[in-house]
Amino acid sequence: MGFLYTHQQVCRGEVPSLHDFPRVYKHALRMLGDHSIFVTAYVYGSVAMGDWSTRSDVDMVAVCKTKMKNQAKRIIWQAQEYAKRFHIILKIKLFTVRAARAGDHSFGPSYKPLWSWLARNGMLIGASPFLFFWGLNEKSVQEEMKEKLERNLEKARWQQQFFTHSVGTRFDRLLRRWSFSCMRPMHVSIGVMRKLLWWKYGLLESDRHEDVLKQFLTDLDFLPLWQHVKRIETLNRAYDALVSQVRRGNMDKEKYNKIVHTILKETLRLNVEMLETAIEIIHQQESCQQSSQVA
Repeated sequence: MGFLYTHQQVCRGEVPSLHDFPRVYKHALRMLGDHSIFVTAYVYGSVAMGDWSTRSDVDMVAVCKTKMKNQAKRIIWQAQEYAKRFHIILKIKLFTVRAARAGDHSFGPSYKPLWSWLARNGMLIGASPFLFFWGLNEKSVQEEMKEKLERNLEKARWQQQFFTHSVGTRFDRLLRRWSFSCMRPMHVSIGVMRKLLWWKYGLLESDRHEDVLKQFLTDLDFLPLWQHVKRIETLNRAYDALVSQVRRGNMDKEKYNKIVHTILKETLRLNVEMLETAIEIIHQQESCQQSSQVA
């Protein structure tokens, strides 16, 4: 979830259909599996969990033989062109065996249960990623999640500044640019919730949106973030309703852009506040643990 579309995209029907997502990821897995230059590849994210929406993309990771990266890129491009026929963005992170084993990746111990689950559920082709992504145990799950949240905060601040300084840019052009760059500000909230639950419990029983939301909003340790989460959920529903109005021909471009601009501006502000608060919660917990150890 999280993508924002232009008025023109909605009017032209250039929004993904739910039934096309399995077609796209299965085609991509087949394409990569048919070429021996790929040693492993898998689908992850909302599509892998069966939790996608018309505002989702298809996320994949692939590892290719070290000397065949250019050939791998061409095959990936073909898979992405196929996805475009269905207005779906197919995002494939490509690593060579050498780079993966050298630790040139951001994966940590939280990926171990994910890879096992993907293999059991037919979302992974080739050998196990464990054979290629080395260095997973160099940090704890808590350290992994803290680092990810800190990187997310930097990105959220940059997005807010970019939006502020894009005053003279045509708004529909801005939305297209963000979409093609896979920038999804309205997807940040669910990511923060998942990372905090991983940080606290060391495991996430269910990655699905509704399950994460339910668990997060009953955990008192995250009470300072509840209002942020609820507001972003409301904004997401408001945007979905807006798209429905455009499809019915009940919303012109000017009004649509004005409302989406307001939604996006508030979302970007909430993202920064939410991430700052999340990191503050972690620092407070770490301070409490250090104090108790000293005592």
